[in-house]
Amino acid sequence: MVLLFMAASGWSYAEPLSVEDRALIDRVRAKVGSMEHETCAYTVSSDNGQTTTRVRFDPSGGGNPWQLLEQDGKPPERAEAEDFEAPSQASHPANVDVSSLDSKDLHVIRRDPDSVIFGFSPRDASGDLIHKSVSGELSVRRADAVLISTLIAGANFRRAVVMKMRDFRIQTMLDYDPEVGAVVMQTMDMAMQGSVALKKIEVVLHLDFGDFDCS
Repeated sequence: MVLLFMAASGWSYAEPLSVEDRALIDRVRAKVGSMEHETCAYTVSSDNGQTTTRVRFDPSGGGNPWQLLEQDGKPPERAEAEDFEAPSQASHPANVDVSSLDSKDLHVIRRDPDSVIFGFSPRDASGDLIHKSVSGELSVRRADAVLISTLIAGANFRRAVVMKMRDFRIQTMLDYDPEVGAVVMQTMDMAMQGSVALKKIEVVLHLDFGDFDCS
């Protein structure tokens, strides 16, 4: 899953990692999905505030692995289904990227009875900090070392001169799926407001993933 898992934590005390924290992180890594799980079929429902869509991804049939199941609560017409353009498979929910757990500034934000909240400063693909106003969090369930939520968020920041963001937020919820045998992404919520090269950007999107089949 090529995704940045981060959140806005605001000001808080940054507690260094303990030996127990590092052991927990190692257990988290061992339970997440990977590229080998991209063969798993799944259904994704999306809502952008204007259109709701339900699509099935199944690579076992050959050809186009994407099938349009429903749009705005109704089954598609045959022509609509046949003309459906497959979305990118760049973010398969059963391939979870936890590279953020290797962040040099990974620290503990909060310890709850059932979970540990880790914080870090998100970086881009080149290894550069996204911005000092953007912060990240990873929430881990103590009992079974499962990554249960991630977030990236920031407000009122600029990048590369041409990009200005008033609000940027991506949150995911995850859990262990016995069919996959690993932790998978269950939902994603994305909200962006800003501009790139003077072009306005306004995105509100909710995604639900489920019905995994890895046979």
